[in-house]
Amino acid sequence: MVRSDKNAGGALPGGLYPMAEIGKLYLRVDQPRGQDLQTTRWFMPTLQAMEALPWQTDNWTSGGKRTQADAIVGVLSILAEVLDNRALPPSVAPTWSGGVQVEWHVNNVDLEIEADPRGEIEYFFKSPDEEREGKARDDLDLLVKYARAVFQVNDEPALLVSIGTVKGRVQAMSNRSGLRFTLYDTLFDKAVACYLDPGQEEFMREMWGRRVEVSGRISRQARTGRPTSIRGILKVTPLEDAEPGSYLNARGAVPWWQGQKMPEEVVRELRDAWQP
Repeated sequence: MVRSDKNAGGALPGGLYPMAEIGKLYLRVDQPRGQDLQTTRWFMPTLQAMEALPWQTDNWTSGGKRTQADAIVGVLSILAEVLDNRALPPSVAPTWSGGVQVEWHVNNVDLEIEADPRGEIEYFFKSPDEEREGKARDDLDLLVKYARAVFQVNDEPALLVSIGTVKGRVQAMSNRSGLRFTLYDTLFDKAVACYLDPGQEEFMREMWGRRVEVSGRISRQARTGRPTSIRGILKVTPLEDAEPGSYLNARGAVPWWQGQKMPEEVVRELRDAWQP
């Protein structure tokens, strides 16, 4: 169990001792299953990422509230119970309401765990064979199973995060565990989870089923460059659908000679050779 404590320094009996200071919060950890969290691959990098969250100020983005200590304690408690030494550090992001979300998108599996400002935890899991969301405390055994599914291959590179743009088509929309919609990107044709701030949902209702360009903070798989999620959305721009056969109007700098391959043949060969 992870708990907050105002007293720092010195080992305590019963396996409790200070782990780190986040802002003004000192954490003490009761080691689960006899493992030392400080030696795991995920714990210390996750703490370092959480230290960078907006603890001291509101309005860090479009009215976003400062991260609350109960959210940090809540999500770390769940992680300590469900992760083992194979787990890689998650991508960590603040939520608009003052909570925190951690997520992994590896091995074609998505796992997201979110704590609200009071420390209540919900999760979302998706694999090629299963999709589920619910209350973390009610489904701890399932979360352990899902975490193992994520880390069956434990050398997957971490996510890369940068500001950018992704084009694709808007599909599912949900207000469970925050406002979000699913974008199927044009290049990979894979689902990208896009997280909205309050007030953006009315605008997005007009975008369902349309091709759009989404700009914001993009998390990508390091190995393939495939986008997995977009946060801090700056804008969503609708795009016109291309007319069938419009690629034939493309112009290039290289001349074409009789007997050479047509552009559509080259594009088809490149597409068929690509293995995401």
